Amino acid sequence: MKKVCTLLLLFCLLVTAACSKPQTTEKSIRLKGKTEAVLYTVKAPVDGEVRGLILEPGERIRKGQPLFGLGTQDENPEVGKAAAELAKAQARLNNATQGNKEAGRASAAAELQSARAEVQNAEQNYTKMERLYKVGGISRVRLQQAELNLQSARATLAAAQARYEQASRSYTPEELAELEQQVQKNRTAYDAAVLTVEGSEIVSPATGTVRQILAKNGEAVKKEQPVMRILSATDCTIKITTGLTDSRLAEGMEASVSAAGSKKEFPAVIRKIEQNTVTLFSGKKPEELPENATVEVTITLKNAKP
Repeated sequence: MKKVCTLLLLFCLLVTAACSKPQTTEKSIRLKGKTEAVLYTVKAPVDGEVRGLILEPGERIRKGQPLFGLGTQDENPEVGKAAAELAKAQARLNNATQGNKEAGRASAAAELQSARAEVQNAEQNYTKMERLYKVGGISRVRLQQAELNLQSARATLAAAQARYEQASRSYTPEELAELEQQVQKNRTAYDAAVLTVEGSEIVSPATGTVRQILAKNGEAVKKEQPVMRILSATDCTIKITTGLTDSRLAEGMEASVSAAGSKKEFPAVIRKIEQNTVTLFSGKKPEELPENATVEVTITLKNAKP
């Protein structure tokens, strides 16, 4: 009897020791998913005029590359000067293509007379506003508006003067080509001046391909209005569909991703878990990895015991 009791006691001790021994658990979870490309919509951050947009659908761009500028002539004195030079160059080209017709000269003379009258009125108004501002009769905003109106009138006068002076000239094909080149040069200078306005330069949010152009150069756009769409080559989401979501997974967990048959890995983070779908995001996808590619996702369990 004592022998039996001794054997039972030894058995119980062995069972207890076995139960108290640390258990090994899985250190990671491996799943398969599909990549989905991220399409960025670039919107206007403020009201303005699109300038310097020279990209076309299908062009490759890099993250941080300037896309276009937003601005108006009253945001920077240099923009106003560039606009005046562009107006004069365009007027010279327009006049040259009209030839030396009597009607063209008469029209130019009428425009010049009207422009002179506008400048005279603008100068008188600015002088009046300046006096009122000095004695506190008006706000600085009204004075600035009067100054802008004067600058605009002077730019119009310069263009009218140029047209009048050249209305009777005849031009050779070589001279016309030079005038066209000057217009293009001044337009480039104007677009560059707009881009120098602080906060007006819009850059690409990602490396990828221009998918759509939704606004044109010179077009007025409103705040939050879409201007273009860019398909990212390095940002992607990864969708994993499972029969039953593993309870050990949580949003914010980091993962390592590799394409099927490739040893090249890139990082990702779990963004959302809902029902039987796990969604991850990566901003470092290899550019050569195509959309809708099958990938293997490895998620390390930080609390796993050795």
